[in-house]
Amino acid sequence: MSMYSQLLVAALDIDTPAEVEPTASAALARLLRSRRRLAETQAPHGGAVGAYAVVVDTLAHDVALIALVRLLGVECDVSEFDRPEVARAGLERELSARGISLDELDGHLDEDDRGHAATGSSGALDHGRSMGPTPLVGERHTRDHGLHD
Repeated sequence: MSMYSQLLVAALDIDTPAEVEPTASAALARLLRSRRRLAETQAPHGGAVGAYAVVVDTLAHDVALIALVRLLGVECDVSEFDRPEVARAGLERELSARGISLDELDGHLDEDDRGHAATGSSGALDHGRSMGPTPLVGERHTRDHGLHD
């Protein structure tokens, strides 16, 4: 198992408290936020701090991606992240096959100025579970991607 996979296992262990059962719509919103942060971090910052920020934000993105696909019932073996780009692309293809296009949703968030996401539930992804109010993708966009009741 690569060092990155080991870091990812540790991050997943920290990220998933046993008493919290997240909703898939909250997981999707978290993934979209982490994608945005990762895109911003990958701009040249230089130095050790910039390198650490990229690693931290990449781990946060992959933790959010794995959390979402697992909530949707997709098998995900962290050892596949020995080659993170390949594993990430495979999981994103799986989401796309289920009607969830992250690139399209990112585009919709750009249109909505990203900072003005609605709060609430998107329905079909939730499977009856809730963590309370969580910033989500606007309902107009979730309907476009089959994420409604």
